[in-house]
Amino acid sequence: MLTAGLFYKDTASKHDLVELTNVADNVNSGYQTRYNVCKDSKLMDLIGTLHFDLGNQSKFLINSVNLRIKLERNKDSFTMMSASHDFKMVIQHASLFVRKVKVAPSIMIGHETALGNGAIKMPIRRTEVKSFALSSGMQSLTIPNVQQFIGQLPTRLIMGRYHKNQDINISFSEYKDGYTLFALDLTPDLSADGMHESISRNGNLAIDLKFSKALPETVNLIVFSEYRNVIEIDKNRSIFTDY
Repeated sequence: MLTAGLFYKDTASKHDLVELTNVADNVNSGYQTRYNVCKDSKLMDLIGTLHFDLGNQSKFLINSVNLRIKLERNKDSFTMMSASHDFKMVIQHASLFVRKVKVAPSIMIGHETALGNGAIKMPIRRTEVKSFALSSGMQSLTIPNVQQFIGQLPTRLIMGRYHKNQDINISFSEYKDGYTLFALDLTPDLSADGMHESISRNGNLAIDLKFSKALPETVNLIVFSEYRNVIEIDKNRSIFTDY
């Protein structure tokens, strides 16, 4: 499914290479594959899922609820890799495919009856992504709680130090060559992957970083945080959240 959206993993430790010739095994195979798919201004058909919190939960959305989706394009310099900057991407057509379910009338009546007694609750895994610049020469850093993490505590943190965007499918050998991620389970029973809910906790969270050597260049620390929250929908289709 990911390759349908033109995702091909970069070669470990060679994420920034945009050379097309293999010299001394110094080549980024992911970049080569993506290049061959779209070279010579080819017209491509791409498809992928929309990754947002409501779309990543398993429950159906009840009828008569307004849902607005706004998509914003990134700059071509962000979405495309090239040795030069003389390139652009043109979207000729875009479609949104939505799957709908036809519910039996008796079930719909049951839903409305239940809504008369209380709101529908939909648990979601809310996510946030934060970026912190780590200056060259730095060997230790404390990110204080008052800047970013205060209030509801996340159930999971995933941290990575990047020069460019990187993604999934990481092997043991690739982990040390630019695909390093640190995942911290902050739930009381270490069940951030579990389907059950746990009590939401509030507090302060700080991040302390120490490196064995000073950073040779400025890099970005990407922090992906996940929270357990609930969306409620009442009989008037009003939406309420606990965050």
